[in-house]
Amino acid sequence: MSDSPSDGLPTGRRRLLAGAGAALLGAAAGCSSLGGASEPEKPDIDRLTELAVYRADGVELTFPEGVSIVEAPEDAFVVVLPGETDVGPERAASWFTAGRVVTLIGDGAEPTYLDWLGSDSFGETFDNQGVGDASPDPQLLAANAVDRFLYRYGRTWEGGPSDTDLLEGLDEILIEMESKTPS
Repeated sequence: MSDSPSDGLPTGRRRLLAGAGAALLGAAAGCSSLGGASEPEKPDIDRLTELAVYRADGVELTFPEGVSIVEAPEDAFVVVLPGETDVGPERAASWFTAGRVVTLIGDGAEPTYLDWLGSDSFGETFDNQGVGDASPDPQLLAANAVDRFLYRYGRTWEGGPSDTDLLEGLDEILIEMESKTPS
């Protein structure tokens, strides 16, 4: 038996070429797994894709394909507003009583919600007693009404949330709301 394979290359050289080929193949395979670095991360938002969403002007959040964006809050189940919004408590209260989930995103989300809670229109519409102030302020705040009570959910991320964080956080909140809402 000979030390040279049938292709005429010495065994050492053959092993070197095979090793180099494996390294190149491994590098190419590794590059394909890095495809996510150039593509945005796809959020896991199964519940959100089942609902109509209204996104107000000033909301800096990109919703992926598959989320139904509507033109008017009255056509939505989820109303998404910037944290610092001009929407007054009367209008927000009407959305809550119509069964909508109202979401505030960004700076000012909690102060806006607390201002609404302290208003006469909320006091006359809802039976909530007292006000809770989270620390730190949530960067995502969503609330819904069940009967005459408001239920508030918040999420905060260290260093600020990405679009994926916000979308997945909202999806988690919607699932949590659904599990706590009596049928």
